[in-house]
Amino acid sequence: MLSRIDAHRFFYRFIKHQISLSELEQWIYCHDELERILDKTEYLDFISRDYTTIIVAGLRFYDTLHFTS
Repeated sequence: MLSRIDAHRFFYRFIKHQISLSELEQWIYCHDELERILDKTEYLDFISRDYTTIIVAGLRFYDTLHFTS
C-alpha cells in the first residue's frame, strides 16, 4: 500500500527530473491509493490527463498538490 510519504517522495523525484513523465503516468495508473491520498478533484485530474501532450518545463505542480489527512 502506498503511503502519503511515499507519494510525496515520488512526486518530488519527478519534480527533480529523476523520473520521466511516462514513469509518472504509469505510477499514477498503478496506484489507486492516490484517490485517498490526494484531493478528489486533483486525483481525477491526474487519471484523466493526456500525458502524451504535456509539456512539463517550469511546472511547479508539486507545490500545488493537496494531500488529504
